[in-house]
Amino acid sequence: MGDTLSSIGVIIGSVLIYYWNITWIDPLLTVLIGIVIIKSTWGIIKETVEILMQASPADLNLDDIKTKLELHPEISNIHHIHAWRLSDKLIHFQCHADVKRNVCILEADKIRSELESILQNQYHIDHVTIQLELDSCSDKEAIRNSSSSNRCC
Repeated sequence: MGDTLSSIGVIIGSVLIYYWNITWIDPLLTVLIGIVIIKSTWGIIKETVEILMQASPADLNLDDIKTKLELHPEISNIHHIHAWRLSDKLIHFQCHADVKRNVCILEADKIRSELESILQNQYHIDHVTIQLELDSCSDKEAIRNSSSSNRCC
């Protein structure tokens, strides 16, 4: 639509210059068409910068995601959440998920799969990395080395 309006403006401008010698219309139309082009491309430029800077998607509410994942009956806490865009459609997401009890690998894989399903179905996040742990982050902000030797199942 912008291209069509720009073309119509150029045609009208050339008619005004040709028949009535209104030459000031040319720079005016140039500025107006430039503004239309900048306005129409601003969203693309903004999105490109966000992708290049690997920014967290503005429409992704991480607090809501945290709350939703913590509703899982086997999860006590979700922390160290990171989300960023690698393209206009591809969102990467990773987090640590504290399980409430020591679970075997089969159960852990089922829990991880259920959490991934929530992220994919409700938030359209396709690339997910979830690190399951059993209270290994002391303050839920910094990672500390765990020396416990809890056995699984």
